[in-house]
Amino acid sequence: ADFQVQHAADFGDAVRAPNGVEAMLEDMFHINQKPWEFRYSDVKTSSNNNNPIQVWWGGADDTAPHGKWICKQLGVEGECIIDAGHGLIHTEFDRIVDALLMVGS
Repeated sequence: ADFQVQHAADFGDAVRAPNGVEAMLEDMFHINQKPWEFRYSDVKTSSNNNNPIQVWWGGADDTAPHGKWICKQLGVEGECIIDAGHGLIHTEFDRIVDALLMVGS
């Protein structure tokens, strides 16, 4: 229940009735039915990049379990949190923000 409360707070009206999660998922599926204008591999990374890419994913995520594949496409290592699921941004928020604040410091 805590995740649902946090999710509703983070996404506000996007997940509230009458349309709620159903409408949000419909939008997501609609977006993913059309080809994107780029590929992950089109995003260039380098060791001197001022905006390095960080990919975080949960090892227990059964909704979008392709973090390792995305890292391979981008040429980055990424960070897999073994026991985290699709709500990684909620369960690991402080850790992710701390890592982002360390970039460039």
